[in-house]
Amino acid sequence: MPRPGRRAASPRNTGMSSCFISARSAVLWTARSRNDGDLMAQVKVKFDGREISVEKGTNLIEAAKLAGIFVPHFCYHPGLPVVGVCRICLCELEGRPKLVAGCATSVEEGMHVITRSKKVADARRAVMEFLLIHHPLDCPMCDKGGECTLQDYTMLLGPSRSRFQFEKLTWPEEDVGGKLVLNKNRCILCMRCVNLCKDVAGLDEIAVLNRGEQTFIGTVDGRMIENELAGNIADICPVGALTSKDFRFKARPWELTNVSSVCPHCSKGCNIVVGFHARRNEILRNTARTNMDVNQWWICDRGRGGFHYVHDEKRLTAPARRGDKGYQGVSWNEALLEISASLRDIILRHGARAVGVLGSGTLTNEEQYLTRAVFRDGLGITHIDFPRRPQPEVRYAKFTIEGDKDPNARGALLCGVAPVQSGLGVRDMVRAAAEGTIKALLFLRGGPLDLFGEPAIVQRALENVELLVIVDIAPSPISERADWVLPGVTFAEKDGTFTNSQGRVQRIRKVLTLRGDTREEWRILQELGQHLGALKARDPDPERIFARLAQAVPAFSGLTYTTLGELGAPIAAATADVAVG
Repeated sequence: MPRPGRRAASPRNTGMSSCFISARSAVLWTARSRNDGDLMAQVKVKFDGREISVEKGTNLIEAAKLAGIFVPHFCYHPGLPVVGVCRICLCELEGRPKLVAGCATSVEEGMHVITRSKKVADARRAVMEFLLIHHPLDCPMCDKGGECTLQDYTMLLGPSRSRFQFEKLTWPEEDVGGKLVLNKNRCILCMRCVNLCKDVAGLDEIAVLNRGEQTFIGTVDGRMIENELAGNIADICPVGALTSKDFRFKARPWELTNVSSVCPHCSKGCNIVVGFHARRNEILRNTARTNMDVNQWWICDRGRGGFHYVHDEKRLTAPARRGDKGYQGVSWNEALLEISASLRDIILRHGARAVGVLGSGTLTNEEQYLTRAVFRDGLGITHIDFPRRPQPEVRYAKFTIEGDKDPNARGALLCGVAPVQSGLGVRDMVRAAAEGTIKALLFLRGGPLDLFGEPAIVQRALENVELLVIVDIAPSPISERADWVLPGVTFAEKDGTFTNSQGRVQRIRKVLTLRGDTREEWRILQELGQHLGALKARDPDPERIFARLAQAVPAFSGLTYTTLGELGAPIAAATADVAVG
């Protein structure tokens, strides 16, 4: 192992904030692991003279939050094992001679906890002084600046300058895999990264290596981190030791507008925070948002980095019609009028069974409802279905990446995007089009040909139909053959809701302005439905559509955007305590 280099010490060291998990979420989650008797047990304790009742077994950090008192902590995280190595959470207990670690001490009946005495302040100041001995003075260039716990605590707890005048240990930055960069100079050995890999992922990929002053965090046997939960380390690292390659040097945290949303990359429905740079009109990162009923504190790296397609230069940005000289841009009004006229003509000549509608599990509940309302209820089309997109399920110790790529497959089925009354499914629909029985196909999302059936049959179907319309966000083999191409939007460009695999309805929110002349699918479906005479009412926003949906679909009865709130709510047929992991 190479010896670390050295550099002159700085006379002053300052350090940024870890996720401040709500006390109620953490306490409720802890309570789930106990039996009913323990859950009901309450003890009375005092924090700096303020008496509260709290569940037995709650540690001092979480109990203090309920009392409105913040106990600083580095190593403690409610979703990880307690290790008690940082010692910044030291508290004083009345009647006891020694300070105790707040993370590792549970409340007891009659306990009086003191968090603001001189004894506590001196101990925390000493801990900070030792943590800063080898810490570099690089806050202005550190990617964690602005959300660094060490930086915050340095300003809050001191000391303002260092008493140590010897050379500091220095280490080179290194790529450790998992889209992470390790800077050992900033590491305070809190072990959050070690415990996340070991406890949540169930893999020994990061470890504390060496001993004494030269102890450091590194990968086991020099191997690269390969688990798909590694990006969470950048979220929970309290300093800038492990940072995300995706977000490195892109922007400062205070430049971002953070919008609550839901990951669109599988049926789990993980809660995320979309970091949006308003001046650039660009998404720069996705981070985990705590929801104990869905993803707890974590998201996978697919969801974390799965926003780049929003800004793909190949995005479809204007309606187009295929002509003799290729595709030509047209206005929305012209496109929808001509599509509706062609569709009505085909239904008049061949009947509603000559039309097939292929939906998508990526559309919102509101758009699924409109798909059914326009085509099945309004026009009597029975050939309505959407292609399934299975993927291998990935199971970690405490997290599962589900085996369905679609975020709203369950919502599509609940809303009636499925064949009824001898209607055909996706593959049969395509086969019928290839044989000439179906004369018009409407795709609400494209994709590779094999997504819809045998590629040769799909290609023949696309060539045979009289009318081929697609609504999509990017070019695909379907859009390359379509008569009409209508540009839709991504999850980040519209409001709406998804229903995850466990039956939890959750909101997605519009993050950025629409690109070019694109339109939300709910708006496209409403306007097309009105041109077709299949939809009488027209709602101005997804919230009104959802209200109509809740009246029409029993599973959504009683739900509103207000009742969904930030964390969502279960459908009528599901329980509130849905499965986790």
